[in-house]
Amino acid sequence: MKIRILLTYLLIITFHYYSLAQSITNGSVTGTPASNSGIGHGNAPGWSGCSFSPDLCDVTMPSFLSTSQVTPSYSPDGGTWLGLASMSPIGATECASTTITGLTAGQSYTLYFCAACFGSGASICNSSPATPTVAVGSTSQLYTIPMAAGTWVPCSLPFTATASTMTLEAKHSSVFGAYYAYVGLDGFSLTTPCGILLPIKLLSFNAFRQDNYSVKINWQTTEEIDSDHFVIERSEDAINFYEIETVEAAGNSSTLLTYDFHDNNLPVNNGLKGGDFYYRLKQVNQNNDIYYSAIRVVSFTQGIADVFKVYPIPTSEVLNVDFLLQSGEKTPSYQVFNTVGQKVLKGEFDGATGYNTTQLNIENLSKGSYILELKTNNGSLQRKFVKG
Repeated sequence: MKIRILLTYLLIITFHYYSLAQSITNGSVTGTPASNSGIGHGNAPGWSGCSFSPDLCDVTMPSFLSTSQVTPSYSPDGGTWLGLASMSPIGATECASTTITGLTAGQSYTLYFCAACFGSGASICNSSPATPTVAVGSTSQLYTIPMAAGTWVPCSLPFTATASTMTLEAKHSSVFGAYYAYVGLDGFSLTTPCGILLPIKLLSFNAFRQDNYSVKINWQTTEEIDSDHFVIERSEDAINFYEIETVEAAGNSSTLLTYDFHDNNLPVNNGLKGGDFYYRLKQVNQNNDIYYSAIRVVSFTQGIADVFKVYPIPTSEVLNVDFLLQSGEKTPSYQVFNTVGQKVLKGEFDGATGYNTTQLNIENLSKGSYILELKTNNGSLQRKFVKG
């Protein structure tokens, strides 16, 4: 009788284990590249093209070493990857899709994958950054991937399942107007970043503003396997990053480790302190494999030039505008210019002394890039935004 109960218990455990398993059709994007329309030619089983001609890539096609601005590297699993071009204004938004099965409706998941920006063999798509959008069902997110040699950036997309099988769609449309870029995507997984086990398990990465015009940066790892070093990178525009410090890693560790660094050399523009500073952590192992953390931003508010912000970018209907009015400043006027310098909007913002947040209706503007100019009696300031 006890043996029968035990067998029944084991069968229940086994049933639940398999009923909760999920899989992504061809998450590693396997196949043999045969042309720049590899997916359309059936060379990537499990994937189908949903717009234009998505590619199946490796390090030799279509990212040729002789014409790409940077050197491509093998995908995280050492094989091929999905290649998507964004060619605006001709309207080429390449898109590919596959399926995720074994989901439980109502349950939350996280989709992991890796992205890279290497450029293209035709030299036409060598802009940086790439701006792919990945979606599962109605949940989507836009990612910004800077061009860097041999670099695959870990990405993630949280979503809630609405069915047992859902469509995973990856597309690449420009958010910068007349812009040509190329993105590689691979390693789609519901369990591990990039579909592989990373040599460094990063628990956290944070950047904190300090009162003495400096930034405190810290990060924690729970496991390191053959880790070599970390590189702290900073940017003023969230696109162009540069190295500010190298920190030696533990090598091999299975315990919680905490790292700290203080950035005491923030840029000063025209004698003025302030602005937004973006940070990311580059993780390098002993084989020189590179992985990037998420980006963190630290803001120093010193005056209107630093408070003047526009968001979200891109946006389709309403642009949020933040600005600071000093005592004695008049209510600011604004002008909006398109990429050829034509004035397409003008008016005045309502505001009072101090911090102000208002909204600008851009619903009637055409899709593309614009410049918002804010004018007060102390001068004018400009910010770029994108109508999606």
